[in-house]
Amino acid sequence: MRYNNTTIASNTLDPTSRGFDQLATVNAIGAGDTEILGDIGILNYWVPVAAPAPDLQMDAATAPANGTLGGQITVTPDFSNQGAVAAGPFVVAFYFSPDANVTVEDAASPSTCSFIGLASTASSTCNGPIDVPSLVPGVYYVGAIVNHLNDVGETNESNNSLASTPVTIDPAPPIPSSMTVSRPETSPVGRSKKSSRHRIPTCR
Repeated sequence: MRYNNTTIASNTLDPTSRGFDQLATVNAIGAGDTEILGDIGILNYWVPVAAPAPDLQMDAATAPANGTLGGQITVTPDFSNQGAVAAGPFVVAFYFSPDANVTVEDAASPSTCSFIGLASTASSTCNGPIDVPSLVPGVYYVGAIVNHLNDVGETNESNNSLASTPVTIDPAPPIPSSMTVSRPETSPVGRSKKSSRHRIPTCR
């Protein structure tokens, strides 16, 4: 406990030497424990400890150096549950960001990975092709965000996203123009070539 910027024990506070406007704060207290603060104005209080919860954390995210609008790229996110209890169902989503700070406000790929849960201290991955969303061609960071819909209550929400190294998204290749196929000329229908005939003499 601190009193007048000095760390002291609560039972050494002299109630005759201070008024209610003097400061006494508790740095830490165990669940269910009681600290008597005398005439500080707070009596017999306790601070509950939060119940154990999952902590889904993105550990790595890899992507290729290049991609094409309208195509697919292969992304591999690795994540784990650092919490004390198992996590329930959650989704891993993918975003394309112009900077390394990937958030749900960035351009989302329609591709996602769904999981039925993850045990405490366990890790997992999601490896496969994802669709490149409609973007302006350029350089992007492809990020993976675990639990992007906050389906799982966590002890720490700040470690759910991670970006890959920069990926260059190229324009879609041009569609080939149509070609005219010419056909060889054919004889008009019903017209046939003349055939030469030889007359055989008739004997009388």
